[in-house]
Amino acid sequence: MITTDESDVQALLKVLLDGGARVEVYSAHDYPDTAEK
Repeated sequence: MITTDESDVQALLKVLLDGGARVEVYSAHDYPDTAEK
């Protein structure tokens, strides 16, 4: 697992996507308000 600032991730993704990479991003955030009841 990597923890970092959002701006660092945006910069890395820009470089990868500009180079033609296919990228999948998953969030480890917990959003209890959106959970099904």
